[in-house]
Amino acid sequence: MHNHNDSSSSCDEEIIKGQWSNLWKSKIEKNSQEEWDSLSAIVFHNLYFIILAADISSKPLSIIETGCGTGRISKKFLEFEEGKFDVTCLDISIEALEIAKDFIGVGPNIHYLQGSILQMPKDKKYNVIWNSGVLEHFHPKEQLKALSEFADILDDQGKIIIFVPYAKSILYRIGKFILEKSGRWPFGREVPLHTLKNIASVDDGLFLEKEFTISFIPLLIDSYKWFAPLKPICKIADYFLFDILGMKKTLILDRFLSSLFGGYLLVGVFQRRY
Repeated sequence: MHNHNDSSSSCDEEIIKGQWSNLWKSKIEKNSQEEWDSLSAIVFHNLYFIILAADISSKPLSIIETGCGTGRISKKFLEFEEGKFDVTCLDISIEALEIAKDFIGVGPNIHYLQGSILQMPKDKKYNVIWNSGVLEHFHPKEQLKALSEFADILDDQGKIIIFVPYAKSILYRIGKFILEKSGRWPFGREVPLHTLKNIASVDDGLFLEKEFTISFIPLLIDSYKWFAPLKPICKIADYFLFDILGMKKTLILDRFLSSLFGGYLLVGVFQRRY
């Protein structure tokens, strides 16, 4: 495997670990519960249909979320089709894993690992390796290193699925700007990407199978978080889209609107090059 190590990587990661550990500590102290929201629903169902289309024969199908945070989407896999998935939650923050374990619970098909995406445990191969909202906090060399680490533990027929903020999403950029200027941005350094094609090295035997943008609708529905007077309208829109229109039609609409205006997230699906 190609060596992507950089002397600054461990220092950068320690800064990231400290920022997120403080965020998770705050959630623990406030005993705040993570709500299942429109963004979670859009990410989960896109992820699920990508996995379904891959037609991976392994049963149960092994999934690892590398940077799990609260683990709310990983939990959904366990609930959605009981026994179909064997789920591992990995995070560098022990506080995040504490929240995830309390939220998801224990069982034969759920596992918790404290570890770094820049130095993944190598004792198991996975059918699906994924994360959302993680790689944008790292520098390009570290992103390459992370994908190299993922390649080492990817099953031959497996998929790596990455979600990051999309640099061409105007609504996301406006919201982020407002939160930063008002001192309410809690996530530290976050650099959205124009494309994911540069985060995997040919030396690691990976190629970008497809790339697309999603989550324009959650940007609209969650806009009240940076402009509070919009909350009543946003809640009505949420109810109409997810309860009346339904998930399948909302997913189609979200993909269409995202392709036109730029969704919050850019999605990249990687597989092995043969």
